[in-house]
Amino acid sequence: MINDQSPLAHLDDRAKRTVELARRRAGGLHSRVIGPEHVLLALFAVRKGMAARAVASLSGSCAPAENAIAGALVPGPHPSPTHIPFTEACEQAMVRAARQARRLGDDRIGTEHLLLGLLQATGDPTVGRLSDLGVTYDAVHAEIERLRAEG
Repeated sequence: MINDQSPLAHLDDRAKRTVELARRRAGGLHSRVIGPEHVLLALFAVRKGMAARAVASLSGSCAPAENAIAGALVPGPHPSPTHIPFTEACEQAMVRAARQARRLGDDRIGTEHLLLGLLQATGDPTVGRLSDLGVTYDAVHAEIERLRAEG
């Protein structure tokens, strides 16, 4: 059973790949932390994941969402530390992702749960950029339900 204490232990393979890509993205930008923006960009890069499929279905491709987020990233002045921690906002999103997985009756956290967990953040400027493109929690949730029903 997925619990809120250790959501990373319950990631499926694509979600694990997403987290690794987010770490690399943050490190490549000399960031001292992994933020929602890094995880979102990683989600879009895992093209076969349900998160990327849902976003592409809503906006024609992941490119508009990627551009909206990547365009706001600024590289840090110093190399990243060896271990790059998640921001508090990212940690909270991981807990929300675990709750999404449980609510949907899944035994692993997938890319779709990560995306839904991130989109539930209120006041996050990164989420706001996606919302401006029509990539909202409600729209993504409905699209994920549709994709899941298709099989």
